[in-house]
Amino acid sequence: MLALLVAACLPAKAQSRLDSAQYSLAMKFSGNRSTGIFSRNVFLASTEAHFQTQQWRLYNSLSYRYSNINGLLFENNLYELLTLIFYPNQRKSWFPLAFYHYDNNLLFQVNSRHRGGVGLGSVVLRQDQVFLEAAVGIGYEATEYNGTVFINSELEEAIRENGLAIFRLNLDLSFLEKRLVLHTTLLHMHSLKESQDYELWVRPSLIYRISSHISLSVNYDYRYERVHLEGLPPANDILLYGLNINLAHKP
Repeated sequence: MLALLVAACLPAKAQSRLDSAQYSLAMKFSGNRSTGIFSRNVFLASTEAHFQTQQWRLYNSLSYRYSNINGLLFENNLYELLTLIFYPNQRKSWFPLAFYHYDNNLLFQVNSRHRGGVGLGSVVLRQDQVFLEAAVGIGYEATEYNGTVFINSELEEAIRENGLAIFRLNLDLSFLEKRLVLHTTLLHMHSLKESQDYELWVRPSLIYRISSHISLSVNYDYRYERVHLEGLPPANDILLYGLNINLAHKP
């Protein structure tokens, strides 16, 4: 009833934009458990939510990973990325954006990491089977590590705060009449405090659509950190696969 009253009070132009809004919600759940000589408990969950009008796009990615092997906790990690984009025109040749990112990671001994920033993006190539988008920006990071001795850094602080220069590239390739999609994100973040402090993320994912609401996916996550805690490798990766359930509305 309240929604109907609000819709009735909206101007005709605003109501038209609301009616043309698109949204989607994708969920992934997987896990396994074994006992006996080898004990293991693993659980993975993630959601991706999109909401888009003619000029605004809101995207939120949230994931959680838990793994306990023979009584040892390996993962208890939370990851969130929230992005807001404004499109001044339908061509989307240039558009401003803002983002916020949080994660904690036992693998990288990160107790908590907060990142936020603004940037400028552009759709470089848009074809039937190819989509390429690039963005540059600046941001700020506040990260608390479980340690103070870092490789390739003279700073010995558990809490590291610094400005960031950011470059991001998104590439989508479609095959089999768009039933098979390869999505790749390349992210480079460079500290404005130390010239040797930078990160490189490569995150390709392969998605096969069984129907409009169900798909199979394989996701690969590679991360390289030039500055890292002593005793940790600079590069780590993970491979995930599972069944996706997608709820969407496209007028």
